[in-house]
Amino acid sequence: EASVQAAIDATKEKFGAIHVCVNCAGVGSAMKTVGRENKPHDLGVFNMVVQINLIGTFNVARLAAAAMAENEPGEDNERGLIVNTASVAAFDGQVGQVAYAATKGGVVGMTLPIARDLAPLGIRCNTIAPGLIKTDFARALWQNPKLLASIERGTPLGRIGQPDDIGPIAVFLAADAGAYITGQVLVADGGMTSRAAW
Repeated sequence: EASVQAAIDATKEKFGAIHVCVNCAGVGSAMKTVGRENKPHDLGVFNMVVQINLIGTFNVARLAAAAMAENEPGEDNERGLIVNTASVAAFDGQVGQVAYAATKGGVVGMTLPIARDLAPLGIRCNTIAPGLIKTDFARALWQNPKLLASIERGTPLGRIGQPDDIGPIAVFLAADAGAYITGQVLVADGGMTSRAAW
């Protein structure tokens, strides 16, 4: 909490205000609820993932929103925008993703209440839920060509997402074109979570 507040204070000092906050907290864990030899999921690992992915996201959002609430309102009474990052795992968690999926489901679940809480202050909140994106977060996959090819075959658009598929969504939400969007979860996964319909 203290380090996030210090970062917000430093940002305000340098730029005068905070108008956009993009949260990209994310750590994963590959651990089943009950694993080999009937060993239960490590509760410390679960707690660590919750602390970073869910509580960390909320902590940054709440402190950034408090800073945004001090801004002079712009056109349409807007003072700021929060964009949180979830994952398609929130809707379609895989084996061994229980901690990750739970936290990203939590990020999805808090999107609308945060948006409703902050709307009277002129602050919007939305969430982006990416599918598999070719970043360092999933580095191990890029080293396994067979697995990568299998994932690409299972994606209706036939490819893995790139960072350039996600970043512009946040930019759109911050631009005038996205100024009437709040409380929404935008899924960008190449159609993976809708593949049953294909």
